[in-house]
Amino acid sequence: MTTASVQEHLLGLVDARLEAFLDLRRAEATDPSFTRLWDLLAQSCQGGKRIRPLLVLTVATGAGTRMDPATLAAAAGVGAAFEILHTGFLIHDDIMDRDVQRRGRPTVAAALMGVARDGGDTDATHTGASAAIITGDLALTGAYRLLADAGPSMSRVVDIVDEALRRTAEGQLRDISTTPAARPREEDLLDLARLKTGVYSFEAPIACGAVLGGLGPTPTAQLAAGARDLGGAFQVVDDLLGTVGDPGLTGKSTSSDLRRRKHTVLTVWAAARDARWPSIWDDLGRGDPDGAEHLAREVIVSSGAHDHARELSAALHDSARTHFTHPSVPEPLARALVALTDTLEARSR
Repeated sequence: MTTASVQEHLLGLVDARLEAFLDLRRAEATDPSFTRLWDLLAQSCQGGKRIRPLLVLTVATGAGTRMDPATLAAAAGVGAAFEILHTGFLIHDDIMDRDVQRRGRPTVAAALMGVARDGGDTDATHTGASAAIITGDLALTGAYRLLADAGPSMSRVVDIVDEALRRTAEGQLRDISTTPAARPREEDLLDLARLKTGVYSFEAPIACGAVLGGLGPTPTAQLAAGARDLGGAFQVVDDLLGTVGDPGLTGKSTSSDLRRRKHTVLTVWAAARDARWPSIWDDLGRGDPDGAEHLAREVIVSSGAHDHARELSAALHDSARTHFTHPSVPEPLARALVALTDTLEARSR
């Protein structure tokens, strides 16, 4: 089997496990309003890049060299848990960010606000957001159910996921507590990105895969270091896509980050190198930010912020590759992780 066909097979196992779980929960729901939440959760689980389950399965199976049924079943369950965990985080994140579009569709909160509004609810915004929070909660608790069903001896895996969830919560709190008036450093933003996204998206899936695959301490340490670099690189690329990406490919607005005056490696660089930035930043916070948004993008390019972010991304991706190709890491696994790193570096969504 080719690498692509192995990955397709492995992710098919994850999708089957996730679909079976969601079908069971929908069948158990007796209230149509509650069924709607499960329907929206199932819809939200579709269309993602499946990075987290792919990392679990790739590491657990040694990139397809260990395909015994017990390992496959456990890794598929853990991979499904990470995917629904990710979906729950996104649902809650969209509420906190007041985003209305995700993957080219209305967010869960936006969809439920529309349902409430159509039903004559005079406080549809609050009702929809509240119902979306419940939907996200169902996803987070569902992740633990999937872990419990993944197989015996899941204690270490549960510990890893539990720590990842707590680190993510800490990162989210830091994120919402960082005001537009703050002056974070680039290293502060990378640390925040690690907590908010990197730990649960890269470090924890790889760590769980290493546990399931029985890897020793030396390769596990190298994979952990590579995962940290990959998580940082992922956020830098996200910052670029969120500012100068193609909404038709990303499924998200390129105005949201700027209009919310979200601090990124791009804005921190521009603020330190262009005297116009404080005025632009203030204008972005006012009621009609179109002109300021256009000027902000111009300064992001002219100040070198765009080029710096690209260089930072390249350096972090290169560092990840160095760790993944350490002599202690089995060659098929190293090759698969490098290929995934290449794909993530070149992504446009």
